[in-house]
Amino acid sequence: MSGSAAIPMKVKLIIAGVILILLLVIGIVIYSAGNRKGKSKGQVNISTLPADLAGGQGAQASESEIRQLASEIYEDMKGLNVWGHNITPWQRVLALSDTDLVRLSNEFNTSYQKESEQTLKEWVDSEVGGGTAWPTVRETVLTRLNKLNIL
Repeated sequence: MSGSAAIPMKVKLIIAGVILILLLVIGIVIYSAGNRKGKSKGQVNISTLPADLAGGQGAQASESEIRQLASEIYEDMKGLNVWGHNITPWQRVLALSDTDLVRLSNEFNTSYQKESEQTLKEWVDSEVGGGTAWPTVRETVLTRLNKLNIL
């Protein structure tokens, strides 16, 4: 009989599990760092009105209404939305004029982009959630944001 004892199978499995978890954590850290690369901390994306809307044509909502709506959609999107989104503020977003949609995007980005590291467009694009209305609302909002070249 030799002087070394065999390592029990249970210990081998625990060691393999710990190594797997460490590799997973390292992978997540590297992925997160790569996603943030190129995004300047503190930088806020502000969109300009398309030429045909310059001068604020079509503005109908007050500054306080835009600020309130930005807050409502932020509150709706933060956290998990397993049971669905509150569609009411999104219906108001869809009813905005193009000028007001640009104003909303700028307000959202000014207020929340530093914290979330995403613009309104990026966040809506990556947002998932339950409910039957959200996929249609999401696609409609993204289509309008893209049409206006909103960042």
